[in-house]
Amino acid sequence: MTRRIVIPGLVSCGLVAAAAYAGVTLMPPARSAAMPGGVHAVDVRLTPAPTASPSGVPRPARATGQVTAAAGRPAVRPDLSRTRPPGSRLPSDRTCATAVRRSAWEPRPANRAANSRTPPAGWRQRPFQGFEPAAQARIVPRVDGRFTGTTDEILQWAACKWGFDVDTVRAQAVSESDWRMSENGDGGSSWGILQVKPSAHPGTWPWARTSTAYNVDYTLARRRACYEGWSYDGPRSRGDLWGCIGMWYSGTYGSGYGRYVAEVRHWYRTRPWRSW
Repeated sequence: MTRRIVIPGLVSCGLVAAAAYAGVTLMPPARSAAMPGGVHAVDVRLTPAPTASPSGVPRPARATGQVTAAAGRPAVRPDLSRTRPPGSRLPSDRTCATAVRRSAWEPRPANRAANSRTPPAGWRQRPFQGFEPAAQARIVPRVDGRFTGTTDEILQWAACKWGFDVDTVRAQAVSESDWRMSENGDGGSSWGILQVKPSAHPGTWPWARTSTAYNVDYTLARRRACYEGWSYDGPRSRGDLWGCIGMWYSGTYGSGYGRYVAEVRHWYRTRPWRSW
């Protein structure tokens, strides 16, 4: 879909390396005047992968079993039907890989090549231009696109990873591309299932075009940064889910996205993928 993008100046800030091993927690950055009210942590602890899938998506599962905590007690499965509020602890990639409800259902067979492609191990996401230091330290290093599966499994995985109701992601993907990774909009400048625009989002090429998991991972990472109040538009977006969905379209929080948000809300209510 055609969108207006605002590209702010690049904010100079350091990156904190992503947690790379089980049991490591990302520690909060220092409190600063740039973050009124203090830092609200996206506190990610990487834990050994559990072994099962929760319910709550429209197709039958093929995975079974019980997710267990390290001490052997049942662990709380990520709830893919809710959006975690700002400041919430987010599940690890590996936890979310097991939270996906697996199914052979693939409404977009043409996506299969992109669904099986990920950035290589060791690849690192470039900073988000103009975003707050907290986003650069706690959001950016988590973007890796390291998941393969069907189109819907990828949407589930990324929604879990970034703490969003999976149906908001499915609905936005309907508006942007009708779930097609081959979609090339905005006069040829935006790519894939959620229409990432490499000219406005440095460091996303070629994965925005070639990897479904990366395309969705990157888009929802920016949504989470907005939702935490860590984008270039500052803390006023904190907790405004639909405003942050709209910001993906217009490039500016608070304006230029009324019709777009109304369309995504429509698909969220009607859930057309249930009849595909």
